[in-house]
Amino acid sequence: MMGALAVSLPLLLWMIGFSGIYGLHGATCATGGTPLSVGLPAVVAVTAALQIGLLAWILLGAPRQLPTFQRRLSRTLAFVASAATLWTGVPVFVLPLCA
Repeated sequence: MMGALAVSLPLLLWMIGFSGIYGLHGATCATGGTPLSVGLPAVVAVTAALQIGLLAWILLGAPRQLPTFQRRLSRTLAFVASAATLWTGVPVFVLPLCA
């Protein structure tokens, strides 16, 4: 059970972060918030926290009691989730928030 959680955790974190980022983005635009209101800093904070968490998972790796294959797979999926976070998070920083 621990192995399945360790393998799926990086992509699960990305999914939660993706939902949070675009949920905040949509809520900011729906309420007519300006980009420098609470919306943009919150989106930046969620993106940064998610990226830091995934990079820590890459550097520290999965728990040592897991088999080597599961540890490597978990670290690889954390790298994929980190790249996906950048891919889905960069448009928030580059494009106008509510255009």
